[in-house]
Amino acid sequence: LIATKVTGDKNVPEGEITFTVDLTPKISTSVKPAHVTNIEPIELNPHEECQWGRQFLPRLLGKGQEASENFTDPRWMEGFAILVNEYFSFTWFPLGRQIFFARASSELTARMLQDAKDEKLESDPVSEMKNVAQNMMEETYVFKMEGGCFE
Repeated sequence: LIATKVTGDKNVPEGEITFTVDLTPKISTSVKPAHVTNIEPIELNPHEECQWGRQFLPRLLGKGQEASENFTDPRWMEGFAILVNEYFSFTWFPLGRQIFFARASSELTARMLQDAKDEKLESDPVSEMKNVAQNMMEETYVFKMEGGCFE
């Protein structure tokens, strides 16, 4: 799993990887591997078990990216993901910081992307217009190279 920033923030900008987690199924063996890729699951109490529909929440090791403001001094640190039903979270070990995710509706996703684009346009409209024009030129070039025609 590779999580990429869609909107970015003051530390890690849009398009950068925020965390990675290895979701490869683990095979139980009597010999412990040199690099452990999973950790003990979290055991839930009976009330939580009823809420989530399971007794244990699996945790998978990963790496989370953190940086100082303006993406200076980027660094990777140990973390883990917790997966349960359609939800998951990622925790940066050293920071004790955890973020939670749920599948967003297509309407919410489209609105958030449009809001982020509107913010860019407001902050530097000329650069944003140049980017849009450049993208259109590139798409036109690819279309022509693939044998497309305009009628």
